[in-house]
Amino acid sequence: MAEKRRRLRYGMIGGGSDSSVGVIHRNALRLNNEADLVAGIFSHNPDKSKKIAEDLGVTEDRAYATPEEMVAAELKREDKIDFVVICTPNCYHYRCIICTDTYIYRPSYLKGSKSIIP
Repeated sequence: MAEKRRRLRYGMIGGGSDSSVGVIHRNALRLNNEADLVAGIFSHNPDKSKKIAEDLGVTEDRAYATPEEMVAAELKREDKIDFVVICTPNCYHYRCIICTDTYIYRPSYLKGSKSIIP
C-alpha cells in the first residue's frame, strides 16, 4: 500500500482582501488538495494583515509584518512552511524573492547549490 504523504504547508506574501491574484492562487492550491495556507503577510498594514490572516484561518502567531520576519520565524519552527507564494504587485516581487531566497530556492535536493538569484 502506498505511503500517505503529509500535506504541504505554505506561506503567502500579498494576496490580501483586495487581491484577485491571492484568491486565484489559494483556490488553485485548494483544488490541488495537497497544501494548506498556514502563514503569511497579507497587507502592508500589520493590523489589516492580521485580520485577513484570521479570515483565512491563519493563526495570529503566523501573521507576519514583513517577509524577513516570516522567513526568520518559520525557519525556527518544526512545522515550518514548505514554500512561499508571492502575490504582491510585480514591482514588489524582487524584494520578496531576495528576502526569501534561502527559503524558497534551496530545497533539500539543492542544498549547497548556488542560488538562481544573481
